[in-house]
Amino acid sequence: MLTLAKRLNMLTVAEGVETPEQARWLSERGVNFMQGYWISRPLPLDDFVRWLKKPYTPQW
Repeated sequence: MLTLAKRLNMLTVAEGVETPEQARWLSERGVNFMQGYWISRPLPLDDFVRWLKKPYTPQW
């Protein structure tokens, strides 16, 4: 699926990312966006806004 998405110039999203190893594997294969408990647990809106404003550089 990733190869097809790249050939069609589509952005990709991986859901359910729970470990840094999964994030690294996905990143190495060109996944554009990730979501899951490793990134953040579900948050109330105010907490999400605070989380979003924090500078962050992924380390995978």
